[in-house]
Amino acid sequence: MATPAHLELSDLNKSTTDRFIFESAPWPVRAVRLGLSTLGRLAPGPVSHLATRLFLTPPRVAPPARESWWSAEARSERLTTSLGGLAGWRWGSLGSPRVLLVHGWGGRGLQLGAIAMALEERGAEVATFDGPGHGASTGRRSSLPAMVEAVLAAVDRWGPFDAVVAHSFGAATTLAALARRPDLGIERLVFLAPVVEFADVFRYFGGLTGFPPSVVERLQRRLEHRFAIDFESLETTSRAAADGRRLLVLHDAGDREVPIDQGLALVDRWPGATLRRTQGLGHRRLLHDPRVVAEATAFLAAEPVSAPC
Repeated sequence: MATPAHLELSDLNKSTTDRFIFESAPWPVRAVRLGLSTLGRLAPGPVSHLATRLFLTPPRVAPPARESWWSAEARSERLTTSLGGLAGWRWGSLGSPRVLLVHGWGGRGLQLGAIAMALEERGAEVATFDGPGHGASTGRRSSLPAMVEAVLAAVDRWGPFDAVVAHSFGAATTLAALARRPDLGIERLVFLAPVVEFADVFRYFGGLTGFPPSVVERLQRRLEHRFAIDFESLETTSRAAADGRRLLVLHDAGDREVPIDQGLALVDRWPGATLRRTQGLGHRRLLHDPRVVAEATAFLAAEPVSAPC
């Protein structure tokens, strides 16, 4: 259970994040949000269909140049799944540990390339992929079950793995995959800015798009019915995954997309887990920050970690 200090931090993050989402947007975006908010209040049922479509459509952005360099150092492979072809990359061979990298919503496997390169230098074997509807993979839509299927397909094709490094929504994906297949043999987990509380995910989506609570509530119910998921009970997956596994969480104190209280909540219910706070890295810069990369690789190599970031 969260302490009062955690609750205070959560309330602060929620208010500052909502204000940031609105005030930092250009006026055309704010006008669209106002329109969606008005339509949602007038006809929440029909508008929830549009909200569902938007919620299941990951954003695709042009990757930075560094990802091209990381991919040039890897072996590109195509991963075949029931959801279509997925782009994949592998570094190293016959190494130890064997590590799977899982990106977040709207992300790409190569976003974790700095960690992949550092692990390869230590002799590890590393693999990653673009999830359904993400990056260079096929499709336009995705979901938690689709991402879980992609993780399990990667394990079946390239595994077994000793460890997983996951960013943001990739952490929720990893926990759901471990709940579905608890015998995967994964012993160590590194979660970067993990998503574990879906109430915050839906709240953030509403703030980002302008949909009112009446629409967001219908959206959640539609997704739960469609995928047979109870989002409010998903924290039980983290309790099951905690059995016998070591966890390191790295989370920035100023993360506006996934507030650090999510990382704190996960560590609170994971015996022996460690949380390292960063400052000034936000939600994505921590993926290639040298200190974060060093912490993650040292933990996966079962070496003593240094002072907190």
